Amino acid sequence: MDNKVKRKEIRLTQKEYDKLLQMAAASGRSVSEYIRAKLFGGEKATINAVEFLKVYKTQIYEMQKIGNNINQLAHYANVCIKSGMLSEAVVQEMNQTIGELKMCVTVCQVIGRRFFVSGKYGLSGYFRLAEHG
Repeated sequence: MDNKVKRKEIRLTQKEYDKLLQMAAASGRSVSEYIRAKLFGGEKATINAVEFLKVYKTQIYEMQKIGNNINQLAHYANVCIKSGMLSEAVVQEMNQTIGELKMCVTVCQVIGRRFFVSGKYGLSGYFRLAEHG
C-alpha cells in the first residue's frame, strides 16, 4: 500500500469546489483520487458518456440522412448524364463532395471503434468516462 503522508492545501472558489466535487463523483473517485489521476495518471480525456452517446447517435442519424440525399442526387445525376444535361464540371464537384463526406464517415467510424471496443461502453483507453445522470 502506498503511504500518502504529504498534504497540500489549495484555495478554490465555491464554484470551482462544486465543479471539482462534481467531476470527482462523475469519475467514480474520491476528490483525492481524482486529483492524483489528473496530475499523474496521464489520462487523455474525461467525457460525459451519456452526452457523448447522444451527440454520436445524432451525428450518425444526420449522416444517414445525408447519405439518403446523396443517393437521390446520384440517381438524378445519372438520369441527367444519360440525357446529356449534366456537365463534367458538376460531376467532378459532386465526386469531390462525396469524397469529403466519406472522410467524415470514416472519422466517425474511427471514433466509434475507439469508444465501443471493450468494457461497459467499449472504452478503449482513449477516454475516461464521466457518467452523469
